[in-house]
Amino acid sequence: MQARLLVALTILVTLALLNAPPAQAGIQPIVAAGSFFTALDAGDHEAAVAMFTADGVATLVRGETYQGPEGISELVQLLAYPGRYHEIVQAHMAGDTVTVVVEISDRGVGWGEATIEIEVQGGKLHTYREQALQVRYG
Repeated sequence: MQARLLVALTILVTLALLNAPPAQAGIQPIVAAGSFFTALDAGDHEAAVAMFTADGVATLVRGETYQGPEGISELVQLLAYPGRYHEIVQAHMAGDTVTVVVEISDRGVGWGEATIEIEVQGGKLHTYREQALQVRYG
């Protein structure tokens, strides 16, 4: 699954470079988002928390808000399960903000898809806004 994430991230980076004018070719937001999910899926909670700025804020679609290192640590604990993987399947950039569609699976069984808007500052996630979470049954 991690190999698929790396391949998808490589493809997204390549497409961003091919489709963006040289002045707008910065892909930092996509790389930062991919690095967060890679750390999360690897069970490296410290690295996942470190992907956020010190004043980072995360809001889930159901209304919970997590802020600062302690809050983001709670978010990481909530999102991380052994055997759970997050794969970026779509990404759209606008400046320092990337909107990603993330497929979520547990032990290889895809059960959901989240749309998340992420603002990046200095290579780190500053805001993480889950805009939609779609659960698939059967």
